[in-house]
Amino acid sequence: MPTDLDLLLHVNNGKYLSILDLARADLVLRSKAFGVLRKKGYIPVVATAIVQFKRSLRLFDAFQVESRIIGWDSRAFLMQHRFLRAAETIAIAAVWTCFVQNGDTVDVREVLTAVGYDGPDLDLPAWARQWGDLRKSMWS
Repeated sequence: MPTDLDLLLHVNNGKYLSILDLARADLVLRSKAFGVLRKKGYIPVVATAIVQFKRSLRLFDAFQVESRIIGWDSRAFLMQHRFLRAAETIAIAAVWTCFVQNGDTVDVREVLTAVGYDGPDLDLPAWARQWGDLRKSMWS
């Protein structure tokens, strides 16, 4: 929409983050986890996000967002989002998302148990482990 554009008529970089909020909500709804998480009082919160832009989206460009969980540590899930126009990657984002309950961060194991996941941990790529360590050290 025109209100989503910057002065150069590209989609504003902040709009990408708003779209990612919708993409994460969509993933939770489609996975059927929403009801369970809501009953537990678990609220998803973005802890850290990074977006790398490769191409521009312009007014009325059709695009889609692919979202997937690529791993986790004890406190947060790491999600990867890809903005696609046809088969072309426009932007890629990595977002650490945690769940809070009554203001406290919920351990990832508790969230996984609540949604019925009993599979193996997803191994984080090396870059994600380094970023996770940096994320944690910024608050110490």
